[in-house]
Amino acid sequence: IHKITFPLPLQSPPKPSAPSPILALTPLLRACAPATFGHADRDVLDETYRKAGKLDAENFSTNFHPADFGILDAIKQTLLPGLNGTGMGTAIDVGCGREEHWGVRAELYKLNVYSGPSGMFQKHVDTPRGATKFGSLVVCLPCAYEGGELLISHEGHVSIFDWSASNSSFEDKNAIKWCAFYSDCEHEVLPVTTGHRVTITYNLYVSGHVGGILQRYPTADPSLYPLFEGAKKMLEMPSFMTIGGTLGFYCAHQYAHTRKVTNQLMPHALKGIDAVLFAVFSSLGVKVYVRPVLDN
Repeated sequence: IHKITFPLPLQSPPKPSAPSPILALTPLLRACAPATFGHADRDVLDETYRKAGKLDAENFSTNFHPADFGILDAIKQTLLPGLNGTGMGTAIDVGCGREEHWGVRAELYKLNVYSGPSGMFQKHVDTPRGATKFGSLVVCLPCAYEGGELLISHEGHVSIFDWSASNSSFEDKNAIKWCAFYSDCEHEVLPVTTGHRVTITYNLYVSGHVGGILQRYPTADPSLYPLFEGAKKMLEMPSFMTIGGTLGFYCAHQYAHTRKVTNQLMPHALKGIDAVLFAVFSSLGVKVYVRPVLDN
């Protein structure tokens, strides 16, 4: 049994007795088996398509729990409301009851190590695993590496998650990074050039859930949403709303706007694309408000 504590030292160890990052990872690297991928209902080993190490869930344990850091709350707020548009909503609705009672359950799946200079995973879509599975959560542990960007694409939109050492400040190098995406999204891991990219993957399931704490402090970075770059370019155009004005979007989801506590709950009760719009434009310095609209 070996124990590894993250973050690993980023430079030469401050004490002669402290292990270097490579030595600290040696037991993990030795324990990993070559990673396979699903194809035609079977697991395939082909290092020209995927080159990585893996540990199945029964072969390791971790004291990191996504729910403790508000990650599952953020996923519930942003991904669950959009399920009906993915083609998965009907099957999930049958198994988990009413949509407003849905919650998120994260099941530990695998630990993967993509090592330089050639660790990678070509474009693929995850293998379906049960009627209530709607996505995946990838958690990147703080361990210095270069390359290894995660590209997620859906309907022509591409999001790039670069967790490498050169793309992080000193404080970020010690932070845990994560992203979550729907099961029908195509994704790939670009080649790791140096170091080791260590990730833990969770399968995300819809579970029956009543009530819950609203996510008042979202842990998702607004700049990572596909909408961010388009909105930023629009606001920077010299010809866009030259004399100012009000830019409005109708909410995609319904809210009980006549309740006395509505103003206290907003914007924290926003769901799906509504929450994304609010977060993106707020991060770009725009004053954003949630207001009821009355029809004639």
